[in-house]
Parts: sequence; structure tokens; C-alpha cells
Amino acid sequence: MSDTTENKRIGYFDFWRGIAIIMVVGIHTFVLSEPTGVSIVAREVLNCAVPIFLALSGYFATIQFSKKGIGAYTFWKKQIPRVYIPCLIWSLPLFAEQLMQSGGNNIIGQIALLLVGGVSVYYFITLIIQYYLLQPLLVKYNNGAMLGIAGIVSMAAIAIVCHVRIVEGVELPLLAYAAPFTTWWLFYMLGVYMAGHSRKYSLWISIVAAGAGLLLECVEGNYLMQHYGEGLGIKPSSYLYSLGVILVLFNQRCERSYCSKSVFRPIEYCGRISLGIFLIHCYMIGVAKMIPYATIHWGVKWIVTLLLSAVFIGVVNKILPKRLCRWIGFR
Repeated sequence: MSDTTENKRIGYFDFWRGIAIIMVVGIHTFVLSEPTGVSIVAREVLNCAVPIFLALSGYFATIQFSKKGIGAYTFWKKQIPRVYIPCLIWSLPLFAEQLMQSGGNNIIGQIALLLVGGVSVYYFITLIIQYYLLQPLLVKYNNGAMLGIAGIVSMAAIAIVCHVRIVEGVELPLLAYAAPFTTWWLFYMLGVYMAGHSRKYSLWISIVAAGAGLLLECVEGNYLMQHYGEGLGIKPSSYLYSLGVILVLFNQRCERSYCSKSVFRPIEYCGRISLGIFLIHCYMIGVAKMIPYATIHWGVKWIVTLLLSAVFIGVVNKILPKRLCRWIGFR
């Protein structure tokens, strides 16, 4: 959730990364107390968060991997520890809590879950590591055919997941259906593709695609909610919507028109520390729940959680050495 390059930060991409992490916090604080049209649409809009992160990760990882003298082992040695070690560190308190609640039962299985990112929402780290391992292959076959294959595989995977989870009502752990690389492959591969091909294409077509995808997503989400009581999360239509949003994001015209103004700086800051916010926001949700109004209003809990996370990371970055902050995912 941070740039995979040592180059100067790019405000435009930090802005998009900031938007994505704000959306992630919104998803994890969301509570549908009353299924109104506004709340359903607001939740559906957030479904492009993870796809945005994956596309940006694929884009910058490809730029990093394509540098002269960077081999697969050097790339893995640099990229994997910088996300895996912070994930382990911040998983430990939640792991300890789960262990105490279970009375120490099946400790081997729980340790295994800890090591593979199976605690809380840290499946994303397991997911991104898979793409890092596949990076040499994805760069070698960075063409339209590979992108098409990734799209077919991802759409098939999410269709199966939705049918099993929503229609059949089978409860699946997050690690089982969200962590396999096949589920989100389209978006990471799209980032890889954008890093190696021209980004000069119609912005308006991308905007229309995003809008049409969102409309279709709202229709499908409403249908699933009415018939199965669930369906506001990821699903085939949300992938189409996310695809349109990412095409807008990477459009060269859109990037060139971006101007880093003071009103955008807080969002860019959230983008720069997005990995840290991802790692600690589940703890800050617990703190936010202590505020009375936050327990009944999604927007309050969302904003408070985000602010607590950003302020905490800012304070820690001021106090601790940069090297230590890097190993806990704050830089």
C-alpha cells in the first residue's frame, strides 16, 4: 500500500492511494442499520478500494522490477519483508486475543493462520506477496493476452465466491476467498500492463464505464440484499465498476490535469502512510467505538477511526527512528 520505488513521491498517485485507504476504513466501519438507498449506494462506491491498491501496487512494482540490475531475488528480498514483517507485528495482539478466547485450543492451527496472514483483515498482505512472487512471470508476459486471461480468471473466481457465499449461504473465512491471487488478478495485472504500455486512451469512455459499472453494481447489490440479505461487498458487477475507476486513475490526461493543492494534502498524506493505516485501523475502530455517537453513526466512526490512525502514525514517526518505523509499516 505504498510506493514500491525509491523515486520521489508522486502526489497524484498518493492522492488515489489516500482515497483507497479512506475507502478501506469506510468498508470496515460500515454498519447497515437501515437499508436505505443512500447507504447502499455509499457502500457500493467503496468496493473499488482493494482493486485500486492492487493496480497501483502492480504499476509501481513493475517499474521497480524493470530497473536495470534488479533481479527476481533482489526484488523479493526488498519487497516481501517490508510488508510481511509489519503484518506479523501488528497481527500478534489480535492473535494473542484469539488464543486466549479459544483457551489455547488448536494452537498449531492458529499459529499457522498467523504466519499466512489469516488474522483479521491481513489477508491483503498474503495476497500482495503472491503477486510479488509472480512478478517476473507477469512482466515477462505483459501483454493483452495475459491481461485477458487475468480478467477471465478473476471474473470466474468472484462469480463462484459470490454464489457459494451469498446464494448458497456457505460461510467462508476471509483468507479462503479473498487471499488467493486468482480472485483479484485482473487488477494487479492491469497495473502491470499500464506500466509497460501507453496510457493515452479515452478518459470519457473510462468515466462512462465506471458510471455504468456503479449503476449495475447498485442493481445487483439491491437484488442480492432483497433475496439473500447480503450482497453489498465484492461481486462481478463491482469488478466492472472497479475496472472503470482504475482506467480513469491511470489515464494520462487525468494525471496531467492533477494539481496538488492544499485541500488535497491530507488525502495525499493518508496515501503516503496507507500501509500503516491499513495495519492499525482495526485497533482504532475499537477506540472509536468508545465514542457514544460513533456506535450509531457510520460516518462518525469512519472519520474518527481514520483521524486516530493518521495522528497515531504521525506521532510515532516523530518519536521513533526511521528504520524502526519502516519495520512496523509506518514509512
